[in-house]
Amino acid sequence: MPQERKSYWNYIAGLLLFGSNGIVASGIALDSYKIVYLRCIIGITVLLLLFLLTRQKRNVKGYERDLCFLAISGAAMGGNWLFLYEAYQQIGVGTASLLCYCGPVIVMALAPILFHEKLTLHKCLGFLVVLVGVFLINGQAAQEGKTLWGLFCGGMSAVLLREGMSLLRLLGVGCILGGAMLAEMSGKKTRSSFSE
Repeated sequence: MPQERKSYWNYIAGLLLFGSNGIVASGIALDSYKIVYLRCIIGITVLLLLFLLTRQKRNVKGYERDLCFLAISGAAMGGNWLFLYEAYQQIGVGTASLLCYCGPVIVMALAPILFHEKLTLHKCLGFLVVLVGVFLINGQAAQEGKTLWGLFCGGMSAVLLREGMSLLRLLGVGCILGGAMLAEMSGKKTRSSFSE
């Protein structure tokens, strides 16, 4: 039971940390691209410090293909951040977040084309409900005088993140987890998450 409780609190902490992202970003008096740049610099610095502190030999030989896909995934996430943070500034955290989280629906709509999956009635109804929701959000945002650029950025944040991940799936890469890749390159025995 203590392990379950610890996992539960870790999950809650992760939700709070990730969920407060837009609120914190909207309070930062910098341009959106500067916020993204600083996030990337902080992330690189933390990873480099972890590399230096663990002092383990890094073996990238044999992982060149995975590193390429990891770079594509990182570029898609960076693009997502650029558009999402710009949307936060243009149209607010609530509307931008709602638009960004329409990404799975975009993947679902393109799944028959990209992955040759069957499009069921339930999926079509779900897609229709989300489209109506996006239409209502955009209509309300337009009435409130919010910019089309902000709405575009919110939509593009969804497209970049989800379609970037779909591209990786289409190329035969499953779920790319940077931590798992770093663990494997450092010689720790973990189950590979790079090919499903």
